[in-house]
Amino acid sequence: EPAREEEGAASEAEVLQVCGEAGDVVLLHPWLVHGGTSNRAATPRVLVNGMARVTAEAFAAHGVRSLALLSAPPPSRSGEASAGCASSAGLAACSAGEPCPAGELRASLGEPSKRPPDEALLLPPPKRPSVASAESLAAEVARLGAAAEGRPRDVDPSLPRVSLVVPAHNAAWCLDEALASVLAQTYRGPLEVSIFDDGSSDGTRALIEAWIPRLRAARVDCVASGSRWGGDAHAEAGGIGFAKNRAVAQSSGSLLAFLDADDVMLPRRVELQVAALSASPRSLVGGAWRRWPDGATAHHEAWAHSLDEEGLWLHQFRETTVQMPTWAMARATFDAVGGFEEVPAEDLLFFHAHLDRAARAERPLLRVGSREEPLLLYRWTASSMTSTVDRRTLLQAPPAAVERGVL
Repeated sequence: EPAREEEGAASEAEVLQVCGEAGDVVLLHPWLVHGGTSNRAATPRVLVNGMARVTAEAFAAHGVRSLALLSAPPPSRSGEASAGCASSAGLAACSAGEPCPAGELRASLGEPSKRPPDEALLLPPPKRPSVASAESLAAEVARLGAAAEGRPRDVDPSLPRVSLVVPAHNAAWCLDEALASVLAQTYRGPLEVSIFDDGSSDGTRALIEAWIPRLRAARVDCVASGSRWGGDAHAEAGGIGFAKNRAVAQSSGSLLAFLDADDVMLPRRVELQVAALSASPRSLVGGAWRRWPDGATAHHEAWAHSLDEEGLWLHQFRETTVQMPTWAMARATFDAVGGFEEVPAEDLLFFHAHLDRAARAERPLLRVGSREEPLLLYRWTASSMTSTVDRRTLLQAPPAAVERGVL
């Protein structure tokens, strides 16, 4: 933590976690330090992540100010290269394996006494396009779903059958919105909703049972079960991977599309992903998404949508480059991996297992849509599973994948 002039004053940055074991060396090279997602935290976070990929332009614009949150670097000794470099030219030289210009980082940061005031060190959130809010999009989907209720869909049996895989745990507060978004879909092929209730103790089961005839009235097949539905009223929740595996096992579609119980699909989600899978059947197809509420993880949202198809592949060791709530794939792809490991971070482990088996020429990763035209409203809450998984768990999988696939 940086030293402060006032005795006992709160620090302006907090070290949340450094992963590793005793004796490991932590690299604080400028390229490996980034701001992470905002998650609406009151305290700015500086994360050290060896898998971070930061362009020279991004670092030149933002990296030096982020680094100023840390303690000042030691003075450069004559003739030695500094630990990092601030200019695009200097970074380009570093990336080419050439020595970084000595003293450039310190010159950019300035002496501690000449640093800008604290408020100038905090980077503003990335600017978002002027588009409809997530709340207004959710309201429109709800309207379309209500209009479609009770009206049988015109189903084309020649199109692929798609199973929407919905794991649910204590989801009575949100499941209405997710299932209403099924009725709003524009896809005209056979649709099935497969829901597994994972040990819920609220009204999830009653809500699912109420929805089954409503879905079937619209010619959407529905299959549902639960860990407490067979007579064991005290069965423990098995976790997200467990629930997804059970939902897939009871489904019948040749294509699978995953939908978390607290998310909402935009109307063309299934239609566009089926089209992508028809052209590239071995792909894991993600979709563009909008955080709900808006801006909840603005930096992560901007990064995820900045990746083109090549970037989806090249950034695979950083984290999942297509986010799980938007996944669609052929059942054959799911079966080839063997389903989800029933442990935390099951999506990350599946992602790497899929890429272990895929050739880049087969286009293993695709994404459909854009930030301006998302396929899914991806809800964020403080209790979301992706927010509570231990960082060490998340950071163990990428190095293991590097060992398997690269080393």
